[in-house]
Amino acid sequence: MTAPAAPAAPTTAVRDLARSLPTGELPAYLYDIGALREHAAFVRAALPEPVELYYAAKANPEPEILAALAPFVDGYEVSSGGELAHVAGVLPGRPLAFSGPGKTPAEIAAALDLGVRRFHVESEHELRVLAELAARRVPACGAAAGGGAGDLSGAGAGDRVGVLLRFDVPAEAGLLAAGSLVMGGRPTQFGIDPARADAAVRLLTDGSRPQLELLGVHAHLASGLDAPELLGVAGSVVDWATRLADRHRVALREVNVGGGMAADYTRPGVRFDWAAYGAGLARLAAARPGLVLRIEPGRALTVYCGWYVCDVLDVKHSRGEEFAVLRGGTHHLRTPAAKGHDQPCAVLPVDAWPHPWPRPAAGQDLVTLTGQLCTRRTCWPAGSGRRACAPGTGWPSPWPARTPGTSPTTTSSCILGRPCTSSGSEQAATVRGGFTPAPVVHVRVPALVLVFVLVLSVYRVRVPGACSEGVRSCILPPPPVTASARSGSRPCTSRWPPRSATPRC
Repeated sequence: MTAPAAPAAPTTAVRDLARSLPTGELPAYLYDIGALREHAAFVRAALPEPVELYYAAKANPEPEILAALAPFVDGYEVSSGGELAHVAGVLPGRPLAFSGPGKTPAEIAAALDLGVRRFHVESEHELRVLAELAARRVPACGAAAGGGAGDLSGAGAGDRVGVLLRFDVPAEAGLLAAGSLVMGGRPTQFGIDPARADAAVRLLTDGSRPQLELLGVHAHLASGLDAPELLGVAGSVVDWATRLADRHRVALREVNVGGGMAADYTRPGVRFDWAAYGAGLARLAAARPGLVLRIEPGRALTVYCGWYVCDVLDVKHSRGEEFAVLRGGTHHLRTPAAKGHDQPCAVLPVDAWPHPWPRPAAGQDLVTLTGQLCTRRTCWPAGSGRRACAPGTGWPSPWPARTPGTSPTTTSSCILGRPCTSSGSEQAATVRGGFTPAPVVHVRVPALVLVFVLVLSVYRVRVPGACSEGVRSCILPPPPVTASARSGSRPCTSRWPPRSATPRC
């Protein structure tokens, strides 16, 4: 199966939807479900049978996205009580894995009550808490569940709770160097120190916690790696886990090698090499018959199919530079700010101008895009000669934007971010309400609407009671599904949908 092509600009359907949204429905996220399904089908087809695919729901937990991925993934990884309740509510009965450092006893108890039976345990203390809660809350847990302390076959295991011990696994020098976010191989809050690996395994194999079942090892060492580096990391993790299991004479059933697949925002047409990665995982699995490998990508599944849309309220000139003031900001789009992503940008002209005064316009090639927050930290920092624009405020320094072909004017439109990847997405559009807008005076300058093409994986920080203008979610529905498929941030626990994170001043 060939990878879906990545066009150089948003599809006609996305542009038409952006133009059709009235100002009262902006800002908005736009999601192309057809493109998402096409990409997910391609990823699924690239993976061999012994590899399970879990979606890291933290990347984007929109209900339509979770549901669209359901035919292609084996389960979902959640990392908070809020994500747990949300995903379980949207897709009841689907397999869930509960991960993340600092799980509270209440969250663990809720997961057990919802039937979660796979936990990525991050410390010896967390393991003891899980054992105590499982003994009280899970029916049929206990010594009568069957199987010896080191028996990982699952035969007669009853309703024991499965555990993957997360370790900060040592990786070969240089494998993690290219990562955009390195989480392993150094002092970290993630996982169990390798020096404590034997002690952690003994807690599960000494017979004192029969309600728990050691399934294997979990490791997520870095994000932003290409296929060769990520395969090297997977090989290191599997080798390390195998040696650990051999030392304790227990069977190794599962190894979760995490996510971390690169999504290159500076090169929208370049994809992670799923074919090479799948072939490498097939070789790794073939060398260890009976071992289940699991991956849990987030952005790598959803990054290609989403946009951020907002009005341009004004175009201003200051000391020889030009600024487009947007209705929006990093209170809606925090991850690109934190990561310094260079997002592609396009302008959608709007010809109407209803006012008697001259229309503000940008006459230069480079325009700094800012948001509504009362802070100078308006744009993410320049990382390349292109100097792409930034949609909002709260970012480290102004970053002028080179708009392709058309300069912003008051009443035109602009698109920034990763383009859609599916020609099959030229469909009709449906709008789904997402947020409750706060009472904010909206001054629309009707000749400039900037549409930022961004990623589906906007990590939305949820802060209860935060005061900011709301954002809607607009869904481009999918075409009929024809591909065969197997079924299968730490957000706070505030109500869904989330509120924007940063209050307006």
